[in-house]
Amino acid sequence: PYLDAFSPGAVTRAGEYLYRGGMEKAAAIFARNATARARGLLPAYALGLKCAVSQKDKDWALECARKAIESSLDPLPFFYKRLVALKTEEKTIATDNEMVEALKNLRRAEPDNPQWAQLLGYARFLRGDWETVEAIDEMGAAIAQGVTNKMPFIIAAEALRSMNNIDRAARILKSALEYHPDDLTILNNLAYILSRDEKRLREAENLLPRLLKDGSNNPNIIDTAAVILTSSGRTIEAEEMAKKLLIITPEKSPLW
Repeated sequence: PYLDAFSPGAVTRAGEYLYRGGMEKAAAIFARNATARARGLLPAYALGLKCAVSQKDKDWALECARKAIESSLDPLPFFYKRLVALKTEEKTIATDNEMVEALKNLRRAEPDNPQWAQLLGYARFLRGDWETVEAIDEMGAAIAQGVTNKMPFIIAAEALRSMNNIDRAARILKSALEYHPDDLTILNNLAYILSRDEKRLREAENLLPRLLKDGSNNPNIIDTAAVILTSSGRTIEAEEMAKKLLIITPEKSPLW
């Protein structure tokens, strides 16, 4: 109540002074008061965002980031970056409209930064439907910008496979192998994609010895091997793979 006697701008300036002086808990008290009464005062939300992050208050941080974006005619990339970071946990990212819009704005603000292309492409891929095409475009842009990590190659190839574009999906995974020549995930995905095309089934079969050499107990590889062997008419070997899969995967799981 004492702080209510002062304008949100004055409280914000005092909070900034406290924050810069290392008194983050005290600054957070001022920031909470200022953001509650800010009514579009951008510096108040910026202070609130900094204090919320330092206090590990995710809900408050998200609220401040949203309010800062709403209050700006041309929001700074900083606020979108904070929003994306807050909505990303470990290896999982949000795929709601707010996240997509934030990533689209970051793509426009920093077109040469492939990180945003990858994240936007991944979000689009997870949303599916017509956005699968957008996912391919975004991952293709990241690859064109010279990224070498696995994600854009794998996502682009899987998106293309879902659209039955086997040739292009295979080409993308083969180019990924130039950077990750012994990566089992890439090899496994390539083998599975090739097995979806009867004309390229022999090529998929030729990858099996290499896959099974290092992935003989990997459920995903055993699954791919069973699919390839079944498609090739090698049903006895396929049955052995299927039996092994039942043993090494949790009962009633999707892969089981």
